[in-house]
Amino acid sequence: MPQVWAAHGWSEHTHPRRVRESLLVEWPEGEKRPTKCWLAQLGSQPLGLWRFVRIAKARWRIEQDYRELKGELEMGHYEGRQWLGWHHHLCLVTMAYAFLRFEQARLKRNFWCDPEPAPSPPAAPRAAD
Repeated sequence: MPQVWAAHGWSEHTHPRRVRESLLVEWPEGEKRPTKCWLAQLGSQPLGLWRFVRIAKARWRIEQDYRELKGELEMGHYEGRQWLGWHHHLCLVTMAYAFLRFEQARLKRNFWCDPEPAPSPPAAPRAAD
């Protein structure tokens, strides 16, 4: 993945802090120019190409989750007037949704979520005794 330094904030005539970002470009065959681009600030975190693509394409899954939260679990049906009640309602809806998703993952072999943990850093070499 190429590392780039994007020119964020140059219209303000200031010199913002430059941060290295990873660039992912989707350019389907037969198209004259790229159709989609993603920038990610990963820092020193190693991330393979396939995992980066899955994360970039996760927006569809997030939109589906939001639709299910609103439609099936009635996230948008809170009619109270206080923040504490709204917060309580959203916590309960979110916990119910998490439970349903974990049950679905437990019963399904090829779940969309990435179960792989982040790679651990290499062990430091030991001195010979």
